[in-house]
Amino acid sequence: MRALAYSLSKLLPFADQLGSSQRRGVRAGMLALLLGTLTYTLATVLEWNVGAFDAPLNDWLYNALLVGAAASCIARALFVPVLRTAWLLIGLGVLAWALGDIYWTVWLTDAEQVPYPSPADALYILFYPFVYTALALLVRSTARHFHRSMWLDGLIGVLAVSSIAAAFVIDTILGDVGGSLAQVATNVSYPIGDLLLLVFIVGVFAIHGWRPPRAWMVLAAGIVVFAFADSYFLYSEAAGTYAVGGMLDGAWLLGLVAVGFSAWQPPIRERAIRIEGRAVLVVPFMFTLAAIGLLILGNFQHVPDISLALAGLATVIALLRVAITFNELRELPETRRQAETDELTGLSNRRLFYRKLTEAIDKAAKSSQQLAVLMIDLDHFKELNDTLGHYAGDTLLQQLGPRLQRTIRGEETLARLGGDEFGVLLPDGSVAARVAQRIEQELELPFDIGGVTMHVDASTGIALYPDHATSVEGLLQRADVAMYEAKGEHRAYRFYAPERDQHSRERLSMVSRLRGAIEAGELVLHYQPQVEISTGRVVSVEALVRWNDPERGLISPAEFIPVAEQTAVMHPLTLTVLDSAIAQSRSWLEEGVHLMVSVNISATNLLDEMLPDVVNQLLQRHRVPAEYLRLEMTENVLMSDPARAMKAIQELSDLGVEIALDDFGTGYSSLSYLKTLAVDELKIDMSFVTNMTTDPQDAAIVRSVLEMGHSMGLRVVAEGVETEQVRRELAGLGCDLAQGFLFSKALQPDEMVRWLHDRSGAEPGEASPAASEPALTT
Repeated sequence: MRALAYSLSKLLPFADQLGSSQRRGVRAGMLALLLGTLTYTLATVLEWNVGAFDAPLNDWLYNALLVGAAASCIARALFVPVLRTAWLLIGLGVLAWALGDIYWTVWLTDAEQVPYPSPADALYILFYPFVYTALALLVRSTARHFHRSMWLDGLIGVLAVSSIAAAFVIDTILGDVGGSLAQVATNVSYPIGDLLLLVFIVGVFAIHGWRPPRAWMVLAAGIVVFAFADSYFLYSEAAGTYAVGGMLDGAWLLGLVAVGFSAWQPPIRERAIRIEGRAVLVVPFMFTLAAIGLLILGNFQHVPDISLALAGLATVIALLRVAITFNELRELPETRRQAETDELTGLSNRRLFYRKLTEAIDKAAKSSQQLAVLMIDLDHFKELNDTLGHYAGDTLLQQLGPRLQRTIRGEETLARLGGDEFGVLLPDGSVAARVAQRIEQELELPFDIGGVTMHVDASTGIALYPDHATSVEGLLQRADVAMYEAKGEHRAYRFYAPERDQHSRERLSMVSRLRGAIEAGELVLHYQPQVEISTGRVVSVEALVRWNDPERGLISPAEFIPVAEQTAVMHPLTLTVLDSAIAQSRSWLEEGVHLMVSVNISATNLLDEMLPDVVNQLLQRHRVPAEYLRLEMTENVLMSDPARAMKAIQELSDLGVEIALDDFGTGYSSLSYLKTLAVDELKIDMSFVTNMTTDPQDAAIVRSVLEMGHSMGLRVVAEGVETEQVRRELAGLGCDLAQGFLFSKALQPDEMVRWLHDRSGAEPGEASPAASEPALTT
């Protein structure tokens, strides 16, 4: 039974997003559909004769399975809101076809004279507009930003398929068309309908670079089998070779059952399409050959004019596609160079550095050679930005790039890793000290920054392979430790020394224990309320993670979050927090508590291309509307990779999730991006709020952020509100929300519900009794 459940989970992966009762119902229904289809298929292949059960097997089991396929799509629409309309239309289309078969079984099977067209034909034909509309909706959800060559590939495939179908299938099917207007229309509807289905699928595959998502693969397989079965039936009918009850009848069923199973594959949604690999050219090339072959065939035997016209047009489009491809190949080296180059300095960027370091480690492992990684960090660079502005900092970095470039030779690699941090990869570790000395010498010469002469120092950390580490992450971490040691000792460079890395060993131990804590479910969330200043109404909460260690008790996030952010642990940690917070939101909603939940995410999470998909899946799994989730990120998170960060924020916003910029005012580069970001909320850092009644500068900053945020239509939240005087000042300035110990510390979920009930009669600004309790670090 467990093996069967596991198999169903692989066949129906999206069903795992449902609640337990819904999941069991879907799996039971799909299991019955699968077993019934296998039974019917075996009976057809083996030509079973079961006496009195022969008619029910061939007729009613067949019809029940068709209804089951329709029910699968309709259940998908009822249980899952994503693309609900599309799947409902597909379900109704399959149901219309099933009802047509049922009508045929009940009223026409034993009729002496079968009317044509009959009500069964009307139901059959109704399948097509339902499915066309649904496919258009599904394509619209993904086909937004596709490369022009993909549209041409789709057009080539559509024209080639149409030309072949017109030559060999439709011409035969429509050869004897005649009779009344209704009969002619019915005869024409079926082959045209099937052809359009095939054309639609070819187009969809083309715009996905011939690598569509799994849901498209299963859906397309079902529709293609169905369309071919229907077309072959019409062809056989026209030729007088069709026999009832054969494999052809089973093909219709298999196609529609596959459509039913496609409903429970991972959801179809917009994704990045990668234009690479042989399939991108091979598939349209095959379609082009087919079109050319049809043109050649037309010289030796009769081929309908419409087929030749379609094939000729496909060939012309293919020539245009070839011209575009050659132009893209010519531009590819420059595009690749730009993708691996730091725009500001012209040096290699982090992506290229990591790739070359990975390749160098693989090469060094085979040849037993030593290589070195140098991490270079400018001293007091932040002070330069704060004093002269970021333009001055950018100017310095632009001048620094060529100087550092002069210190490396041959196969050595220099890259800007971000901010004022640079990395050097040396295939020969023995020259590391000399390179570090050359860097020191280059920095002895002053820089001219806007007419101001400046001297800039740097600290360099050196790690060797395989002496200090054997992995990319290990070498960078060891070089980073050595760099901070050099900075602390005011030295130009330092080699990594394990005996002086006590902090690093403790951090590695922390990482190991934190991994175990995540797996053991030791992370817990507390929630701090966010209060509407003007009314005192609690409208949202911020989820704050704690580590409930069996030995040490609750551990503040200040101890383990910095460690997690520098390692791969941050990814599973954030997923755990997101899952717990969204699950808690569902629990509160069921209790009638409607609170938006804010969750903090780091640069590691924001730059993960799968984050929008993960967030969407968690919301669907717990059945929480997107408007109940807010994701918070700091200004510095945005600056790690602004382009990717802005893209991720836009995708999350498109889901309906709110975005908040946390600790606003402590960063230094967000203002130029703020106007283009899909941000809903600014949070003023508590370092400005706490002392705003006694420090005029802090008060001025708070006032400026409020004015700027409101002028841009953003909600503004003040953190660290601890006194009634601060609350009144914020209220006078028009601040929207506030959080802090004046209202409450971070509470456990059940404590939060009790706190809300106790506070239900409180006046705006009135503190809860919980505010007087010892506060946990947030």
